[in-house]
Amino acid sequence: MSCINAEQTRYERYVFYFQPQAFEELQAPALMRFGDYAGGYAYILTSKRKAQLLSLLTQLDEALARGDEASAALSRGLVLQLLYLFGEPDGHAAGPTLQLPARAREVQEYLDEHFREIRSVTEVADHFFYSREYLCRMFRAGMNTTVSEYLLKRRVSCAQQMMTTDLTLTEICFRSGFGSVSAFIRAFEQIMGMSPSRYRQTLNKAKGDHS
Repeated sequence: MSCINAEQTRYERYVFYFQPQAFEELQAPALMRFGDYAGGYAYILTSKRKAQLLSLLTQLDEALARGDEASAALSRGLVLQLLYLFGEPDGHAAGPTLQLPARAREVQEYLDEHFREIRSVTEVADHFFYSREYLCRMFRAGMNTTVSEYLLKRRVSCAQQMMTTDLTLTEICFRSGFGSVSAFIRAFEQIMGMSPSRYRQTLNKAKGDHS
């Protein structure tokens, strides 16, 4: 909590330190684009975004406190959700975000908004009137990941957020933008290291143990 003389200037500050090597283990280097800036990034949080952030941090604290194999997978998923929370366009990031090339940032914002409907990289290229080759080269240079990989991680993150609902795994699959259940399971296992059903069981077990 910081305060500059007058009550009107009171504000809360949350400071996060990220170790770049942790993002290599997460296989999500694109999410660490702000890590190249030594001075850090400042985000002005809306009340909604603040509530989301505090909820994720509380869940992460609880998962880390458990210290077992199941909580390690759960922690990994929560960290990915935190990073996407910081990366979404309405996060009101100040200053250093502008280091990301404008065209790559434009494409990223489009992917974040339309990842559920996008069916191919060519479709994204056509939207921006780029060739597919140029889009892929430009996005990888700016984001250190491919368009396809970014879409997969965005969809898996979305699916994770729905795992605590009453939706079936099939409903979660299609609502998060996957074209088939097999593609959903394959992508989820690739990124999270376990199947969607096992991940949901892990969540339910952690919830039951906590209650």
